[in-house]
Amino acid sequence: MKKYKVKVTATITKWLEVEADDEDEATEIAYEDFDCQPSVTEKYYQEVESVEEIEPTPTDEERSYGPVGRVA
Repeated sequence: MKKYKVKVTATITKWLEVEADDEDEATEIAYEDFDCQPSVTEKYYQEVESVEEIEPTPTDEERSYGPVGRVA
């Protein structure tokens, strides 16, 4: 079975209610309170940006024998 590296980008939109003295403090508190686990009522969008096949890594045994081929 082949291995692939897949890059997924997700955007989560959340509204956080915080108590603060001003907008800067509210932003700081929201930033600290934010987590990236969307709940049932929250919306998120995800997109696959790229897919790359990962080359198999030779085993230690394959490395010790070197390339396999015809001997002259």
